[in-house]
Amino acid sequence: MIKMRKVLLILSCILLVACQGNKTDNQQVKNDKPIQKESLVLKQWRYLSLNGDGNDDGYYHFEADEDGQTRLFYTDYSTGKEVYLCNKPECKHNDESCTAYLSSSNIEEMFVYKDHLYFIELSQGTVQIFGDGIVSSSKAAPRIYQMDLDGQNKKELCQLEEGYQFEAGDIAFDGENMYLSISKNDDINIGKGSYLQVTIQNELYKINLETGKKEKVINLYDGLSDKNIAAVEGRNLILTGYSYKENPQKYLDKKDIEGYDKVMMNGQSIVEILNIDTLKKETIKIKENFQFNYYQNKIYYSDKNKIYTFDLKTQKKDEFLTLDKGYEYVLDLYGDRMIIAQWKDEKMKRTLTTSLKNPKVKELRHYTREPKEAVHILSMNSKNLFVIYDREGSYEKTWAGTMQYETKKEYKGIISIDDFFDNKKNYKKISPIQ
Repeated sequence: MIKMRKVLLILSCILLVACQGNKTDNQQVKNDKPIQKESLVLKQWRYLSLNGDGNDDGYYHFEADEDGQTRLFYTDYSTGKEVYLCNKPECKHNDESCTAYLSSSNIEEMFVYKDHLYFIELSQGTVQIFGDGIVSSSKAAPRIYQMDLDGQNKKELCQLEEGYQFEAGDIAFDGENMYLSISKNDDINIGKGSYLQVTIQNELYKINLETGKKEKVINLYDGLSDKNIAAVEGRNLILTGYSYKENPQKYLDKKDIEGYDKVMMNGQSIVEILNIDTLKKETIKIKENFQFNYYQNKIYYSDKNKIYTFDLKTQKKDEFLTLDKGYEYVLDLYGDRMIIAQWKDEKMKRTLTTSLKNPKVKELRHYTREPKEAVHILSMNSKNLFVIYDREGSYEKTWAGTMQYETKKEYKGIISIDDFFDNKKNYKKISPIQ
């Protein structure tokens, strides 16, 4: 009996060790699974060109004054107040001790991603003339700065070599890097004191958000095609541009501007899908030249009074909507909603809207006071829109003798996406800095 118990005890120990061993093996297999990489996030130029960017909590923007100084502002959605990006009491915001102050007026764009703000500074040139007539010039290279969301810990993330510049356009992020275009231009002497500026280099780079290390990804311009970032889908960048039957550079070399223009004007629209991990790409040529609007593998564009879709997977064109004849239409997508501006004789007549999932057109009745304009969307987050919903001003005579409307005051507010597209004017008004 005692022997039997010993045998059972030994067997139990063996089984226990075996089970623990299996558990460790299973745990090892589990840990060996590949880490899921973040989907790309797009920062669109249509927002960045307005000198600001937002997240779910608020909106950041910058303003440059006549003295060449720039200040950063923050609009807090929860309090409904606009403030300087500075937490120092009684600060005058006029020197580098203030987190809202930037000594440069050459800020091109500003964007927020996760826990940091980023802004791009263009190159700055200075010229000195000495008493003996010698001219000395210098140029500071374009660079990207990074800071915390409260303006603290500002640092230079990276800078470019002389002659290169950050291309104005959409920017993508993948958690560790930003993706953007870096280009180089050349001024071509076409005679009689005239010059034509052309792109001679355009490359897609990724820049590490922690170290600032730059790494070339692909050429965006190769002489026979020129592309830029237009959308993202998962880990794919959607690039759009034009392809050419021949390299236009050969006409520039001969100073044949007419030949150069002819090649450029006859370019064919292309879409290129680039996976940022494998660098595998698919190029799709499209017959129509279109205004690019992208949502879930489809392009939306207008032609006369019809709106079409082009499916990038099937490469099939379908009619999406038919609108009234006699107008021009301009489209913009906001998630799965479309805003359609109806124009005639260079005047905006009204705005329309539809869902991409259930296409039924109705008027979107969000307008400013006269002269009537559509409410201006500054930023969009997961739930709300930040907008300029009205403005005050007057018509002023320009140097050319024409009358032009000059805005004196803007009214900004937050509104839910659902309320906006349901024509409910439930704006939460923002108190501006006085």
